[in-house]
Amino acid sequence: MSFHFRQKRAPGRRYHPREAIGWGRTVVALSWACTLLASVASAAPAQTGDFEGGDWLVRAVIVAVVPVDVTSDVEPIGGEVDIPSSIQPGFDISYFFTSHWSIELLGGLHEQDYSVRNSALPVAKLDVGTVTSGTVAATLQYHFVLGSAFKPYVGAGIDYTWAHDVEPAEGIPDFEVESITSPLLNAGFDYHLGGDWYAGMSLRYLMPPTYIFESEQFRTRIDMATVAFAAGLGYRF
Repeated sequence: MSFHFRQKRAPGRRYHPREAIGWGRTVVALSWACTLLASVASAAPAQTGDFEGGDWLVRAVIVAVVPVDVTSDVEPIGGEVDIPSSIQPGFDISYFFTSHWSIELLGGLHEQDYSVRNSALPVAKLDVGTVTSGTVAATLQYHFVLGSAFKPYVGAGIDYTWAHDVEPAEGIPDFEVESITSPLLNAGFDYHLGGDWYAGMSLRYLMPPTYIFESEQFRTRIDMATVAFAAGLGYRF
């Protein structure tokens, strides 16, 4: 027995109060990274470190992944799908075509738990399972050249995600997860620390299609977006 994740066009989304918990945890988790980067940046020498065509920039970051605007419909037991925030390491690499334009590539694994709350069942929370997803993304970025160590940028791209491993919770039948493709928007900055070293922060907003979980016993529909905050260090080659 299995059930499948399918994708379809997402309808309008609504903000759910439970998301405030995830946002709060994210702010606390990233505050330490922000404090560290600010301290390092304040002590950095006054050099601009402008990027040029042909440069490569490799970043190692800590990423906080926060589901937002989550709405769901669980049939026939009712309730709401709960998707907690998570923190994980990340890695990306950028190639600069010119001082303004670059392409950024990133990839990695992301583990996400799924559960249902406030259902008609006599349990406070029904665990559905854990999905470990692989993801690759390509983002075209425009970098503003300000003649200073502060280097902001904006970008847009595509994220492709597939199921690497699926572990159903106890009592839940095996299920499959289809691959999905999501457009994304990106904004961030790099700060030149000296030599070929940079500190940076970024934000990504992903807009995945609607998820449909189906089996012979139930049908679940989830609409959501994802915000990913990242902070870390980069090295230019």
